[in-house]
This record gives sequence, C-alpha cells and structure tokens, in this order.
Amino acid sequence: MNKKIVSVGLAAVLAVTTLSACGNKSKKSGAYTEDGRMIITMSSNVAINDNTPVEQYLEEKYNVEIKTYGYGTSYYDKLATMFASKEIPDVMFINDISNWEPLASQGVLAPISLDTIKEAAPDHYKHINEKNEAMWELGKVNGELYAIPKSMGQEYNTVTVWNNNWLKAVGIDKIPETLEEFEVAFDKIKNGDPDGNGKADTYPISGIGGNYYRQFDWLFGAYGVMPEMWTLDEDGKVINGTVTNRAKEALTKLNEWYNKGYINPEFLTDDQSTIQTRFIKQGIATYNTSLNNVTDLTPSGRSMLMAEGEEYASRIAYGPLPEGPYGDRGDWLWGPLSNFVCFGVHMKEDVEKQKVILKILNDLNYNEEVALMAAYGPYGEGYTFYDEEVGKTSGIKQVEKYATDANAKAELGIGFFNLLKCGEWADKSIADLYQNPEYVKEQEKYASWNSYNDLLMRANMPSTLQYAQALQQMKINNYSSFINGTRSLDEWDKFVEEYMNAGGAVLQQEAQEYYDRVIKK
Repeated sequence: MNKKIVSVGLAAVLAVTTLSACGNKSKKSGAYTEDGRMIITMSSNVAINDNTPVEQYLEEKYNVEIKTYGYGTSYYDKLATMFASKEIPDVMFINDISNWEPLASQGVLAPISLDTIKEAAPDHYKHINEKNEAMWELGKVNGELYAIPKSMGQEYNTVTVWNNNWLKAVGIDKIPETLEEFEVAFDKIKNGDPDGNGKADTYPISGIGGNYYRQFDWLFGAYGVMPEMWTLDEDGKVINGTVTNRAKEALTKLNEWYNKGYINPEFLTDDQSTIQTRFIKQGIATYNTSLNNVTDLTPSGRSMLMAEGEEYASRIAYGPLPEGPYGDRGDWLWGPLSNFVCFGVHMKEDVEKQKVILKILNDLNYNEEVALMAAYGPYGEGYTFYDEEVGKTSGIKQVEKYATDANAKAELGIGFFNLLKCGEWADKSIADLYQNPEYVKEQEKYASWNSYNDLLMRANMPSTLQYAQALQQMKINNYSSFINGTRSLDEWDKFVEEYMNAGGAVLQQEAQEYYDRVIKK
C-alpha cells in the first residue's frame, strides 16, 4: 500500500471533470440490460479480465451485470483518463484521503448516507463502529460522507529473513532477536567472510532510502518511534515521530552502522524489490518481508518461496524484528483504517443502486461463500486445502499459478472485488476459519508486536496538501544524509527547526486540533 499525497493524474483532470461529468449517458446510474438486470460499473487497482468466472458468479447471484475497470499499477492514470472523458464508475476504490478529497470537493463523487450504509451493509457498518467510529469522520468533507472507510484486517509486522548459511559460517547458531544480537551478527558477517571469497565485501543490510515511511522503519521501531506517524509526546501533546529525540537516537545508530560498513551504500536508491534481489543473490545478509512470503504454511507462500529454487528455500531462516534498548520493537503498521470506497457523482440520487452495490460489497467481506469465491475462485480450480481430510481448518492451499501469476489471477477474476477488505481476504471471523493453525502460531511468535499505529489514522489536515509532500521529501533527504554522514547529527536541532518552519508547525497545530476534536473525545 504505497501511499501518495496526491495523484498527479487525478489532480490534473479535476478542472475538466467537475459536475459536468455526471452528464455521461452511457454510464448513467439506473441503466439496465434488456433483460432487466441492473448494470454496475466498478473500478479497482487490481487488474482483471472481462467476464471472469468470479464476475459471472456475482452477476448470477445478485442478478446484475458488472462492468469492471482494473488497471493494476496504472490505475490512477487510467481513472484520470476516464474522468476526463466524463466516464465515472458507479463505485471505485481510492486509496488515500488526498486522492479522493479533491474529487469530492469538485463534484466528482456522490455523498453517501450513513443510514443507507447501515441498512444495506449492516455488517460493515457495525464493524467500523466497533473498530473506531472516528473512521467515519475521515470519509467526510464539510460534514458529508463521501468515502466509505475500508478496514484493515489482523495486521502483523514483517519478519527478519536471514541468510542462515552466512550465520552458520560465522559461528552463529541462534537467530538474533535483540538489537545487541543483531549488531554482533552484523559485525561477524561484515568482517568474517561468510561467503568464503577472502574479502570483507559482505553487507549485512540495505534500506529503502527513498521511501518516506519504510526508510529503516524496523530500526526506528526498536527505538520506540515511527517517523511520519503522529504520536503523543511525554506531555500528552501531538507530535510527528519524524522530529522526536528517539528518532535522533535511531539515526545515530544507523550512522554508526554505516561507518562500520554494515549498510550497503546503495540504500539511497534501493527499494523493496532490489533489496530482495540482493538477498537472493547473496549480496546482503537480511531483508524484511511478510511471514507469508517465506513459509510454506500459507496459500501462496510456498510458491513464492520455491520460485527461486530449492537452494534459496534451504538457506533462509527468519526471526523477529530486533528488540531495542527500551524494550520496543516493530515496524510500520497501517492501523484500523485502510483505504476507501467512493461512489461516482451520478449515483447521488440513485439510492436503490447504492443499496444493491453496498449489499454486494458487504457480502464480499462478510459472507463466507461470496468472500471465498472472490478471493480464491472456485474450489479445485483456484484453491484446495493443505490437508483435504481436515478441510478448511488446515488452511487454504492456492493453486500455484494463481499465487504467483498476476495474469492468471486476472483471468480467474480473483482479488478485484473485495473492495471493503484489506490485509485479509474476508472479515477476520471468516478468514480465521481457513487459517493454518501452525501459521497462526508462527505469526504470533515472530510478527505480532502491534506497536505502531498513526494516532490520527493518517487523517488529512487542512494544510496537508500544501505542506506534507515537501516535508516528506525533506525527511527522506535529511535522514539519508544523517545516515551516511553527509550531514552531521550535531545539526539535528537545526533540522527540526527547518522542518517546523517548512510547514511542520502548521500541521502539528492542526493535528492537535483534530486529535482534540475527533480522536480524544
């Protein structure tokens, strides 16, 4: 879930996609097929083919015709093109407040009544209220609800994946768990020639230097802070983790590691993909990923694990994120709020159609049969079970091609329709029925720290669009400089002053006001 402050493609077409967009006749709500079925248009950032088995299942079950727009990574550019041509889907996934709020303000989205949601999607309405009623506030503009909040399922932290062959080569038999143990391992890996080539050229770690929230987040978590998240200081006041003293401590440690040669200098340009490639090719000793990517106890994990071959699978080991000097550990978690679902402006008066769509969306997350079909496809074709005698409680085993091949997923139609879920394929009460119990144990042992969530659930402040993107880039640039030493940490206070003067103080004041008005109450 890589967040953007604002989608350039969407913002660029707002001027030509305002209220006039609702005049598009071919997409006008209330359209029906010749045989009387309601036509529903849906868009999401998951690629999908036309007339898939999952789509056919939903059309038959709800007596509708569904037109899907799924564009994968180019989703927002394609959506902007649709808006520019005055084609607005009935219902659409939009990932971030900063992407949908301008659309609502300029008349591209329809307001939605909470009463309508309560009637047509009662399970989701109840779920959001139980999780955090403030989530509804995050979907409002000027008091009207324009975006239905999606809820995260059970969140787990990443695990630390190690080259176990390297650990054994330098005499380490226990997977490190504390920051001190990590440092001992890093020193031996850097200087102990684990690959046997006679050179001290092995790097323990790299990092996602250009990412505003994943920039060594696991190390900051070990120091009890998460940059870019709003939190409370020791006086109970709202502060951004980016400018806290704990963040400075973490940066001091990272600078120390960089000077010792523990961090690959390419961390400035690395991303999750390049880091994983470095690990696979034995260029670094560790990387962080979800447990399901490195275990054979999940629907897709074994396929992903074995994609690199048996040798790769045999040399990896995983353990927890490091526990830091104050007993903290963890990395970035999204918290209770995931993304949003919005209706096109032409849906404003068509409450009947809103209810049909909401009913379908509700069932896709809270009806076991519907959710399972949308997530994995037909039994036998898209999935089986790890132990057929035990059945679903042994865990879903996804057919390999659907676990690893996006084109195959698009052909079957899986992953597109579950618009109200994120983190799990269905509500936890259903998803838990299909969990491999051994996998649950591993998650609880290695990846269940639940330490960090944004205090404000990543709410937009009135000045977010004005300042946040520049502040994020300032954070990336200065943190990178502090780590590699091109800027001394003696200038930390000066950096904090620069940050606050560049809009940080404005956002902090607005964050405090929002906390007092919405969260604290």
